[in-house]
Amino acid sequence: EDEIPGYERVVDQRVDNVGVYAQWEWMPSARLKFLTGARFDYSNVVGDEQLGEFSRRIDNDISVLSPRFTLMYDLDDKFQFRGGYARGFRAPQAFNEDFHISSAGGEPVFVLLSESLEKETSDALTGSLSYTELLGTGQLNTVIQGFYTQLNNPFVLVNTGSQLPNGSIVEEVRNGNGAFVSGINLEVNYAPSKAITWQSGFTWQMAQFEEEQVIYEPENPQEGELVTSKDFLRTPEAYGFVNVNYDIDGRWNFSLSNVITGPMQVPEILQSTGAVAIRNSDWFWDSTVKASHHFHIGDRLHIEVNAGVQNLFDSFQDDFQVGPTRDAGYIYGPARPRTYFFGLKLSNND
Repeated sequence: EDEIPGYERVVDQRVDNVGVYAQWEWMPSARLKFLTGARFDYSNVVGDEQLGEFSRRIDNDISVLSPRFTLMYDLDDKFQFRGGYARGFRAPQAFNEDFHISSAGGEPVFVLLSESLEKETSDALTGSLSYTELLGTGQLNTVIQGFYTQLNNPFVLVNTGSQLPNGSIVEEVRNGNGAFVSGINLEVNYAPSKAITWQSGFTWQMAQFEEEQVIYEPENPQEGELVTSKDFLRTPEAYGFVNVNYDIDGRWNFSLSNVITGPMQVPEILQSTGAVAIRNSDWFWDSTVKASHHFHIGDRLHIEVNAGVQNLFDSFQDDFQVGPTRDAGYIYGPARPRTYFFGLKLSNND
């Protein structure tokens, strides 16, 4: 239940779900393992949604069978192959993110569910090859993985261009015409000793709809042009991480963590007209350095002191809108600019 009387907004929804799951595991040899299963879900979604002049009734009964299949095969002592298929679904209901209230042009932005919204399903295929090698006192592990997910009736958020008499802006969740996400993931993890560890991974992916999807649909030509896109918004094509950790005698610890985010398309509601434009973001390199020291006072008290810098290179969004009419949802990239921090942790060994 979510109610905002001042904006005549009410969401009253009840969701009941019953699921039955079964799986079967088979190992025909010490190197080969199969796992297969299926889950049957029955979901009942009933409720009412009101926003000003819009009034929607939700009454859906959904039955979904979701099979899955995986296999694992040890080629030898160092190489291992994994592969699998799985199906998933989302019921046509209001989720937490739909209750989030943004603002643009000084007015709130509310989300409505389409009257014809149907369930979304996905079919995912994965395959990976891993390599593990002992190198002296250390260990090396690498993984290369390919993935492909087909989305059927995907949920799409559309800015309808509608504005209620009280100024509220309306967005609507609709079904798209189908989409897919595919890509390659590479991970390299190396520990030359107990004191030093290296973890890294990088993903390149393509996430697109099969047809152009409406992002902004103006009520009249004076409010801007129709905006469409085949790409998933706020979804980078490349991203990755690199973490290095160095531990000295269990007392001193030094760490360097990096999160890399590639360009993505981001929707922006223009302050001047209220229309929507698509912007291309830059690369971001969010690096954090941290040092911590552990020591004891007596037999029981344990103290940890740490300090460091988040977003060391100040890789941060530089085109925020400002003023009371800004688009509050036009935010992307790292959550904070360069930030210095200090911490103290006390604990009792008992």
